[in-house]
Amino acid sequence: MRCFDDTLASEIRQTKCKAVSVIDRPEGAPVFAGTTETDLEAVKTAACAAIDAEAERRRMLALTPGAGQALEYQYTAEEAARAVAAPEPLAQSAYPFLAAEQTALRATIGEVPLRDVAVAVLADRAAWMAYGAAIKAVRRQAKLLVRAAADPAAVAGVVAGIAWPEKL
Repeated sequence: MRCFDDTLASEIRQTKCKAVSVIDRPEGAPVFAGTTETDLEAVKTAACAAIDAEAERRRMLALTPGAGQALEYQYTAEEAARAVAAPEPLAQSAYPFLAAEQTALRATIGEVPLRDVAVAVLADRAAWMAYGAAIKAVRRQAKLLVRAAADPAAVAGVVAGIAWPEKL
């Protein structure tokens, strides 16, 4: 059987059938009428861009987008680490981001001690770091495999085989 569809070839490659094997088109072999020669580098670039976009989409399941928001997360985590290590009493003026979180919590669930806010922030940060690191591992591995792929069908196979982590 001849297969000129890269997506179908990728699916066939992933299927374990005794009587089926997929072989790459020999270098320089003619392209049959009605098909086109695929630019492998363009396919790889597009696949890597799609992988990056999916990684970012998954990050945004746990984070709020924006550079300012990223700084807010960073400063809040830094304050939380200092607050957990500091002796009582904790002065709100020394921890403005934690104090802002405490004020928001007071309006919704009632009074929460500043130290408890800090502990919760650090727990959320630890969960994010585990999820973010899992996304990074999958993303980097997929991109390295795409860059090493020998043909468009292999690129499609890599992309189809990505197992992204579930949101924590």
